[in-house]
Amino acid sequence: MGIDVKCTNVKLWKNEHETKNGGKFFTYSISISRKTKDGAYKHKGLKVLPKEALPEEIPNGATCDIDGFMTLEVYTGRDGEVVNPMLYANRIMFKDMDVPSRDEDFGDSFEQLDEDVPF
Repeated sequence: MGIDVKCTNVKLWKNEHETKNGGKFFTYSISISRKTKDGAYKHKGLKVLPKEALPEEIPNGATCDIDGFMTLEVYTGRDGEVVNPMLYANRIMFKDMDVPSRDEDFGDSFEQLDEDVPF
């Protein structure tokens, strides 16, 4: 049994981290919220793990649609085992930029093209 998730028009937050040897990598999250009785909002970030690496030029807060499923992030922290819910993204489609997800279906052969191939 799995929990499939389809997110529409969500903002994908990008967080840059440095490795021990000076490199960098990114983690991603979306935010979920609920309005309280006093009118304020409570927010919680939910980590997103893309199936494939996303292009670096994606801006922080880019609007997108995500198809994926819920899973767990499990690691050993300072106080022992840490278990958090996480969204595994099979597909991310960006709405406000010209960068498609890398798992976009472009077809698997030249026979599917309607025009002549220039080579």
